[in-house]
Amino acid sequence: QYLYQGMTQYKACIYTEETGEFVNLQNYLIELGMTGLDDWDLMRGLAISDNGTVMAGFGNGPDGFGGWIIRATEEAPEEIDISVDHLNGWNIVGIPIDIEPTNYLEVYPDAVNGTFYGFDGTYFPAENLVAGDGFWLRFNGEGSNIVTGPPLESIVISISEGWNLISGISFPVDVDAIVDDDGLIVSGTIYGFTPNYVNAETIEPGQGYWLRSNDDGEIIISNSTRSRRKIIFQPPDHMNTITLNNTSLYFGGDIQEEDVFSYSLPPKPPTGAIDIRFADDTKLCTETECVIEVINDKKPLAIKFNIKENEVWELMDKNGNVLLLENTLDVEIDGNSGQLVLKKSSSSHLPSAFSLLSAYPNPFNPITTLRYDLPEQAFVTLTIYDMLGKQISQLVNTIQEAGFKSVQWDATNNMGKTVSAGVYLYQIQAGEFVQTKKMVLLK
Repeated sequence: QYLYQGMTQYKACIYTEETGEFVNLQNYLIELGMTGLDDWDLMRGLAISDNGTVMAGFGNGPDGFGGWIIRATEEAPEEIDISVDHLNGWNIVGIPIDIEPTNYLEVYPDAVNGTFYGFDGTYFPAENLVAGDGFWLRFNGEGSNIVTGPPLESIVISISEGWNLISGISFPVDVDAIVDDDGLIVSGTIYGFTPNYVNAETIEPGQGYWLRSNDDGEIIISNSTRSRRKIIFQPPDHMNTITLNNTSLYFGGDIQEEDVFSYSLPPKPPTGAIDIRFADDTKLCTETECVIEVINDKKPLAIKFNIKENEVWELMDKNGNVLLLENTLDVEIDGNSGQLVLKKSSSSHLPSAFSLLSAYPNPFNPITTLRYDLPEQAFVTLTIYDMLGKQISQLVNTIQEAGFKSVQWDATNNMGKTVSAGVYLYQIQAGEFVQTKKMVLLK
């Protein structure tokens, strides 16, 4: 507003974020590069759109009556490149950029055509990757894909009661930083797949994850949120543990009823993937006899176990072979078994007699477990011989306390070199007790 020849006049002004104040509109337009505005009466018919992105006006200019318009435009966001790794076989994938639903082969061209599945309570064949959703997809080898597009900074994901397949944004996000204001996520039930189910600590770009919800609702995954509440699974200290090929199962104890769902496992993966769980889709068994369901590639199963309070448990395969589990030990068993039975032993915590048990597996390649029982403390030697009586390796040569014992032989001699296939003898000496058995190494 200004005084001109005794009359109050007005000039059109504009408030901009650049200046943080009102500036003369005509001067602002000139700074933007518009020319010929010196004699324009810019404020006549001045109008601004409801959303503030368009401004227009008309008036008398140097060439007569006319109009003008300004449109606020957003610059296209810079694109980013994201490398997404995949395993040989089945993977859970997502789309880590901000684009419309896109055919999966455009993003992952080296995937196997026709192996793209979503989940809505059951698996269904899908065609397009959708931001926030996870999908099963199979590849014929390990590798990676570069996904290029506008960054996805944040996403609101609708989830349903039960299991959901989700994916994240363009940046890694801790699972504890997921915005879950309604407390929908069941603690400990966010799983990745690598190449079996594992509890996830981070939502990685391009990877998909299982998540269990106790109700319908929404969660937010954002690059700007901090850790909020703990939803990472905390293994129980008082439970026995058996780990098969990096899948940990818990047994031999009780838990609070409200924690039962935290031990639940997602739906089984598609045919051809690896999966290990207790019956009833859980990693928890509170009974004295538990059935372990195994979907495996028939390779040997690496087993670790940690038994508490001097308990003794038996692990039996489909052929009736029994492995005694006590204390802490790493062993390897035949992987060609669709079911294992884990049962608490009713026998005494100490053997009643000296004994050398059959090697397991037998025949074997390349590792077998040799088990023996000591009813009392003894100086023990356990020695491997070939069929000519030549000593190949000595596995034990020490004083041991009473108990159920085991040791592994990896088919190497005393020099650490691999021995040839054939029949070998293994002999135990414990005090006056001596016993010898045969085992067969295959190549």
